[in-house]
Amino acid sequence: DFLPYIKEYIMKKKRVKYLAIMHSFESTSDDENYDYKELASLKDEVEEFKLYDIKVQRLYSLLISFYEFTRD
Repeated sequence: DFLPYIKEYIMKKKRVKYLAIMHSFESTSDDENYDYKELASLKDEVEEFKLYDIKVQRLYSLLISFYEFTRD
């Protein structure tokens, strides 16, 4: 689990305003190889980052699709 190390570094340095992390791990089900968990889904962690004025966002909300980019 790398989250404690990230929290310590980011909160100590106070250089981050926005944060999006997705953790992938091997799935226990037979139909998928990997499962994913986003930092944004962990309510307690999100609240802790808010105390340091860090906004936790969903990773896919930050991505720009090729269609959206070429449309404009």
